[in-house]
Amino acid sequence: MVYLGYKRPLELHDIWKPPPNETAELNAALFEAEWEKELKKPNPSIGWAYFRAFGYLLILPTTLFSVHLVCVIAGPGILMRDFLVFLETKDSDPTVGWILAFAVFITQLIAATTIQNSFQTSVEMGIRVKQATMYTIYKKIMTLPSVTSTGEIINLTTNDSNRFFLFCRNSQLGWSAVVQMLVVGALLIVELSWSGLIGLLTLLLLLPLQVYISRKIATVRRSTVKVTDERVRTMSDVLSAVQLIKFFAWEDSFAKKVKSIRENELTWLKRGKLLKSVNDSTSLVGVAVTTYITLVSYSLMGNELAASKVFTAITLLNMMRVSLVRVPLFAKTFAELFITFERVKSLLIRNNMIDERILRPKPDNSPAVVSVRKSSFIVGEPRSDKKSNGEKNENPLVRDHFTLEDINFRFESGTLIAIVGSVGSGKSSLLNAIMGQMKKTSGQIEIEGTLALASQEPWLINASLKENILFGESFHHKKYNLVLSNCELLEDLKQLPAGDMTEIGERGINLSGGQKQRVSLARAIYANRDIYLLDDPLSAVDRHVGNNLFHKCIRGLLREKLVFFVTNQLQYLDRCDKIMYLQDGKISGYGTFSELVNTHRAFRELVKKFTNLDENLDRDENKPQVDTKKNVDTKGRRETGSLTSQEARVMGTVDNKIYFEYFKSGGFFLCGLVLLLSISTGVSQVICNWFVSYWIDKQHENSVVFYYSLYAGLTLFYVFSAYMRGYLFAYTLLKSSTKIHNKVFKVIMHAPMTYFYSTPTGRILNRFSSDQDKIDEELPDLMYPAIHFTINSLCTLGIIMSVLYWFVLPALFMFLIFVWIIRYFMATSRELRRLEAITVSPIVAHLSATLKGLPVIRAYGVQTKFQEDYKKHLDLHHSLLQTVEIVARWIGIRLDTIGTIIVAVTAFLIMASRDLISPAIAGLALSYSFQMTGAFQFAVRSFAETDSKMTSAERLLNCLTETPQEAPHVIEHAKPPPSWPQNGAIAFQNVFMKYPVSEAPVLKDLSFKINPKEKIGIVGRTGAGKSSITLALFRMIEIYQGNIQIDGVDISHIGLKDLRSRLAIIPQDPVLFIGTIRTNLDPWESFEDEDIYSALRKVRMEEVIRDLPSGLETLISEGGSNFSLGQRQLLCIARSLLQNSKILVMDEATASIDVETDNIIQNTIRESFKDHTVITIAHRINTIIDSDRIIVMEKGELVEFDSPFNLLNDEDSLFLKLVNESDDAEKLKSFAEYYNKKT
Repeated sequence: MVYLGYKRPLELHDIWKPPPNETAELNAALFEAEWEKELKKPNPSIGWAYFRAFGYLLILPTTLFSVHLVCVIAGPGILMRDFLVFLETKDSDPTVGWILAFAVFITQLIAATTIQNSFQTSVEMGIRVKQATMYTIYKKIMTLPSVTSTGEIINLTTNDSNRFFLFCRNSQLGWSAVVQMLVVGALLIVELSWSGLIGLLTLLLLLPLQVYISRKIATVRRSTVKVTDERVRTMSDVLSAVQLIKFFAWEDSFAKKVKSIRENELTWLKRGKLLKSVNDSTSLVGVAVTTYITLVSYSLMGNELAASKVFTAITLLNMMRVSLVRVPLFAKTFAELFITFERVKSLLIRNNMIDERILRPKPDNSPAVVSVRKSSFIVGEPRSDKKSNGEKNENPLVRDHFTLEDINFRFESGTLIAIVGSVGSGKSSLLNAIMGQMKKTSGQIEIEGTLALASQEPWLINASLKENILFGESFHHKKYNLVLSNCELLEDLKQLPAGDMTEIGERGINLSGGQKQRVSLARAIYANRDIYLLDDPLSAVDRHVGNNLFHKCIRGLLREKLVFFVTNQLQYLDRCDKIMYLQDGKISGYGTFSELVNTHRAFRELVKKFTNLDENLDRDENKPQVDTKKNVDTKGRRETGSLTSQEARVMGTVDNKIYFEYFKSGGFFLCGLVLLLSISTGVSQVICNWFVSYWIDKQHENSVVFYYSLYAGLTLFYVFSAYMRGYLFAYTLLKSSTKIHNKVFKVIMHAPMTYFYSTPTGRILNRFSSDQDKIDEELPDLMYPAIHFTINSLCTLGIIMSVLYWFVLPALFMFLIFVWIIRYFMATSRELRRLEAITVSPIVAHLSATLKGLPVIRAYGVQTKFQEDYKKHLDLHHSLLQTVEIVARWIGIRLDTIGTIIVAVTAFLIMASRDLISPAIAGLALSYSFQMTGAFQFAVRSFAETDSKMTSAERLLNCLTETPQEAPHVIEHAKPPPSWPQNGAIAFQNVFMKYPVSEAPVLKDLSFKINPKEKIGIVGRTGAGKSSITLALFRMIEIYQGNIQIDGVDISHIGLKDLRSRLAIIPQDPVLFIGTIRTNLDPWESFEDEDIYSALRKVRMEEVIRDLPSGLETLISEGGSNFSLGQRQLLCIARSLLQNSKILVMDEATASIDVETDNIIQNTIRESFKDHTVITIAHRINTIIDSDRIIVMEKGELVEFDSPFNLLNDEDSLFLKLVNESDDAEKLKSFAEYYNKKT
């Protein structure tokens, strides 16, 4: 593998497949079995569950590390002392010296071999624990009653699970450090008696301080993780709604919000890094201070300094230092482990969704049945029913929790049940209750048959359109064609670049709202289930398509099924078998259309107001027939249909420019100062030890005061340098990561929408979660020892060569071998790390998509399929991690061997030169050679790890150069006047526009003029280009020919912020952000409470918000889940009312709102925007029939543009055809005539 990686960049197919006992599924099963046992206890311990599942894997690495420990202590602690005693003894037998030198070599060689094998077996355990954690978490979220915070879950799977791996990999370092301290301490006392005890106590006094600091670090880490979760959650929120943010030019507002969270995170990161730098520096200087106290006390007791005692003591104290570093480090890691235990446990102990339904398979030749008897349901957590003023809160729309009460019905196959009601009445909740998504508080619900769901907000996966429809079902050509034809998708396939093989972006971002709904409906029909839950599936399609879908699909292909049909479109009600009218979470009316009209006053008033009861149309006479023969042909397509870009992978060495930019972000002066202090620290440490050898050789030539004072000065300088280096190092690198984060976030926020169409959210989130964590936490922790041990190694070689001149020759030979090894290792390791990082993005993307689509996944029962896909991502990622660690062991064993050879060569050269050098100089050289083994290993490993982690900085910094950018947001010399636009005149002149995934233009030679204050309606078939006009007007996608002017200003010549902030839009998809109601409506805090409540009053939401305990400060859940879809849309409309822009665009804004509320909203818009230009894109023609003029679009072209009255009097008009296809054609015509006379 190493050789192959050196010859060429490694690819995924080169990676070793995981052995059968290291798959995510098997390891998760082992853990879950033990966790189930723990759950039966009063206080379950997740740590014990992990230990019982994987603890047996500690036996082999512990045995190997024990052998390593014996050899590590015996070599420098015993054999070196005997070797120096031999040198001090005149006329000693040379054979003894050679035997001792060879014994030193053998012990070090055994130590090198055993430690690497111990680490590898520990790594295998760590990978299995990490796999088990990630897969168990994924399976758990499939069972939760509500979607957990995306940020928390992503952090658990990317960062916290990795801490399990790191703990297992380094598990041997903790106990061995304690044992080593005890044994080495005993040897030190034996060697120097009371002086050794004094030195040992001095060193041990530092241990409580370091343990205390480690605990503080763990506490700080706990707080840091919480803020990091919040930042990632906010980033996910922003990325999910980036189009809306751009529509409103809110990039700066959200950048400010993220920056504020980041600053809070940095506060905790700085505390943690400062504490860690103090801890690390204390570990380093502790030995120097202790050595000074030990030697001075030994001298004051009247002892003569001997090389055998002094350098043995120094070597033992250095070994103690390593232990003292490891103990607090392991204590910190252990404390962080318990924090991770708590976080994982808090997720795993959450109550699963309890399915209280009685589910039975449907017997053959028997009808499917849904029976609900005297049942009540609740979702969310009930809160106090008292408002802040003490009054009882009776508002049913408050969404802290929502209840359905006293639900009774029983339906069988062949029944179509319409569910209607006002916004927030519980229509979608009723479907959720049938799906088991709501908790049943009373009654009984029985279901016989399988379920399919077409959700109110269509959820699509990042795959081809065909895969979205099949959704794990086997492919049947005839059945597939039948579904495509009857779901009116054939025309759409002709427009898509690769037909049904066109890749659909995350959340269906490259499809219109109507197309997404029809794909969702097609998926449900293709699944061929017994019971269908259709949640307003026709809201985003035009009347003609909706009518066809109703007759061909709902009344056609599904005629023998049991169908629950939530709708706000009353024209379909009299063709449904039964109707349920919901009010305040209760079924207030039930029966056929005629029964409800005759017996239910509220329903009758609704129907009278919005339908023509006097019409006695036989609508079934001309109903569309179910298509049974149409075929879809995607052969011969030249375009691939690929939308999602492949993640960029840089090959070869990390470019020097990346290091340059990284250090530049920290500041070259600070970086230079850190380097200078690092060199100063390393050199001063060497000088301190050299001075000891000088003291031994010349101890009778000067007074002891001279030696004491000079040694004290050197030691104090070393202490000062070490602490200053630690502090400045932490400060500088954190400053660097902060600047990189802020720059990258700004670049991402100013990327064009085409970038978000082709880049999965999971990939971007991975940059701001996993990659950012690496440069915040891991990179500084690796770069610090890399620099320290490199300087230490160079100083060590310098010392050895300065006293043993012949060492230059073997050193040169070993250097050549070292360079050869490093070249092979670095090339392979770097590419493996890059591949490993790339395999994280699919994990995050799959996880993020799952969290958003849980209701759909559960409804179709495809949890196993999604778990299988996730398992494949995990196994691939962990195969790479395993390979990375094996390659690390490859370099480790070779570097340790080189270090062992350095010790042996040093000992042999001392023997050869024993008559030419003093025992003190020999002791200095030999003690440093022992340090060389560890320093050499750590230096190379740390630099290699630093280089691999720099790929995270590389990916982030590459975002700065590779992410396309929108046009400037502000152009100072072309800023429009503050009052622009004053009139609201709009002109499109020969406009052409296309999407990045297709060569075909979606707007073709589009030309029209809209006068000031004009009310314009835009209609057309689904996919005709209606919403594309909005994208062009807001420059979400730049046109490639023609121009657009507003009040005579060419919008391509002004900044995007100046353009978008002066326009208002009520978009098709209602989006609320994590925050408060106030920040969602007024992120710039520009309005008073009464202004906001006035806007809420106009959309019938004032009472709802005032009834909430916190009013406008009520927190919005992730995705706005504590409000119904209709309520979310009403809040979005209120948001636009506050803007009071001269131009308002409504893009199918009332599609999810009942007709009564829609009528009120339309009246509000007419009144509030009577002096404004209003462009309304709608499928409900009644909402635009009062427009001054109508734009009729077809296949990206403007085919008609005139007043509704004129178009309806043109026999060849496409608009007339659209109106005639609706169920209330005559009423629409009379409305058009009325408004024409009125004007």
